[in-house]
Amino acid sequence: MMRSRVGCCLSTILILLATACSGAQTNVEAVGTEKEQTGVDEGSVAQPVAVTDSEEAVMDQDRFRFYLNEELLATTDYRWMRDGSYSSEYVLSVSGQQLRVTMELEVDENGAWRSLHMSAPQGESTVSWADGKAKLDNQKRELTVDCAPDVLLFENFNPALMGLSVKRYDEELGGKQVFPVLLIPAGVFELSLEKTGSETLSIAGRDHSLRRYTMSVVGLDVLLQVDDKDRLLYAEVPSQSAYYVRVGFEALAVKTVDDPLLSA
Repeated sequence: MMRSRVGCCLSTILILLATACSGAQTNVEAVGTEKEQTGVDEGSVAQPVAVTDSEEAVMDQDRFRFYLNEELLATTDYRWMRDGSYSSEYVLSVSGQQLRVTMELEVDENGAWRSLHMSAPQGESTVSWADGKAKLDNQKRELTVDCAPDVLLFENFNPALMGLSVKRYDEELGGKQVFPVLLIPAGVFELSLEKTGSETLSIAGRDHSLRRYTMSVVGLDVLLQVDDKDRLLYAEVPSQSAYYVRVGFEALAVKTVDDPLLSA
């Protein structure tokens, strides 16, 4: 019963982008601090992905939290290797119930996507790339689409992947730039990205050089803030009162009408 209720919420809350396409409404409640919101202690939320590789091989490893209407909905821990492979685990908490999902992205010797596997209580999902096509299989349906091996990737609760679009963005060209993106598990769509500003902010006693972008896909605008290494720090979906924030950068989510982040 718990899996069915949480799985139902997962299918109606974000798919952030699928809701934009279908017009589905969200209905989620999770209140309080991390322990208070879920009714469980820290040991029950997503734990940092175990490090077995050398520090030099790890490009980025951290934790994101996702909030909907200022309520904690998901916690994601991930590890991104320099060869392009990626692994994560997130815990979605809905009305005191939890859903744990893992994701593994494998690459070939050139760093191109080869396969993606997601595991959740309600089933397995896979994406495989071959001969310019991607095959999506979630045990309920199969979908094959034309898809280059370097297509951008988007999955609702793996926000670090949004940084892929920033890495692809041509700063010298500027303006709005369009890229194909694979929305897991929906298919291939167009994503546009436009730089909107840059600044240096002091966060937790350290100065950080930030760049801001507006990412648009299937009718949704997502406001991104990244650091000088193209790592996503914060992403906001104003139309859904939702945001992702990297742990340690929660100050980016605290805004007022007079905040220069809004008025710049």
